[in-house]
Amino acid sequence: MAFLKKIILRLIAIPIGIAAVVFCVNNRDDVTINLWPISLMIEIPIYSLILGILAFGLILGVLISSMPKIRLNKKLPKENNTADRRALMGIK
Repeated sequence: MAFLKKIILRLIAIPIGIAAVVFCVNNRDDVTINLWPISLMIEIPIYSLILGILAFGLILGVLISSMPKIRLNKKLPKENNTADRRALMGIK
């Protein structure tokens, strides 16, 4: 099962990586970002802006989706038997 997960992950990650490289090569123009309240203007390549926003969203999504698991692990009693923990969590 773990081997199949690795294959599927690579089949997804490789095309996304290739698409990201092509995107970065094709979008090298600079954009100016005006941060209004503090009157700061930053000039960066557009691919840096887009990839930074995507990375921020990915990290935020992982943090938000892991919060219920963290809370559940704190509430569950510390069982030595993983089958008992799975039963408490509702996992078969």
